[in-house]
Amino acid sequence: MKRYVAKQGLRSQHEIERCLRVYVFPHWADRAFTSIGRSDLAKLIDYIEDHNGARTADLVRSYLSSIGNWYGERSDDYINPFLRHKRRVPKGAGKRARTLNDDELRRLWAACAKADGFGRFVQLLLLTAQRRGALARMRWRDLDGDVWHMPREPREKGNGGDLKLSPLALEIINAQPKLAGDDRIFWMFRNETSSLAEPKSRLDKNSGVVGWTLHDMRRSARSLMSRAGVPSEHAERVLGHVIPGIEQIYDRHEYFEEKAIALEKLAALIEDIVHGKPGGRVVRFPQAAAQP
Repeated sequence: MKRYVAKQGLRSQHEIERCLRVYVFPHWADRAFTSIGRSDLAKLIDYIEDHNGARTADLVRSYLSSIGNWYGERSDDYINPFLRHKRRVPKGAGKRARTLNDDELRRLWAACAKADGFGRFVQLLLLTAQRRGALARMRWRDLDGDVWHMPREPREKGNGGDLKLSPLALEIINAQPKLAGDDRIFWMFRNETSSLAEPKSRLDKNSGVVGWTLHDMRRSARSLMSRAGVPSEHAERVLGHVIPGIEQIYDRHEYFEEKAIALEKLAALIEDIVHGKPGGRVVRFPQAAAQP
């Protein structure tokens, strides 16, 4: 971690440490690293796949493989046992395209409203369209009234920047308890070894909605913005996606008002879905004035 991950400034450092603590150390903490063989890995990956899913199993295997490669470069006789292990999710399986339909959104939203802070976290993922890591890092000091000043992490792909949050998003945030000496809005992330598998499983059971991931909230939010009439260029800037081509270089406009309107439209459509009638109306907002 010190000589490679931290030295390279990898953004995955926190996730690597979390995976080791949550999935690896409970099984191998007392083992010598060089004593771990292919059969040990197979047993661990089987366990992780059964309890946490195939994608998590593949992620842990990839981290262990990288550690084995690093150690192998510093040893005369070590052979990395993690290289030849087959992926649990086939490489050609493609990218996820899951979005939640209106019925699933209604059921999940209702279950989130009756859940603890994790339920509110899921609701905000949908209302802000941000990555789970950005929301997990949200601090009270990052809020200025209804504006979320989102810090940018080193090597981060991009985020929404300064976002004017919808009243519904602010209502959820302001309902979160404030803990002395902890500026986190979602205190569940104070423990790096905490797993979200259990609260996620409870939401699945209580809502009857299964087969979704936290990142599917971001994809669903993006799709809902298109449905609500948000221009694609504004929705992409809410998500913090890199704008391709020469436009990225020459268009230095911050799109603050446009992003605010996009989030308002998103919140209005979500409220219409979860509290209104199926296929109900979409509240339309005025378009932001064109920039000279």
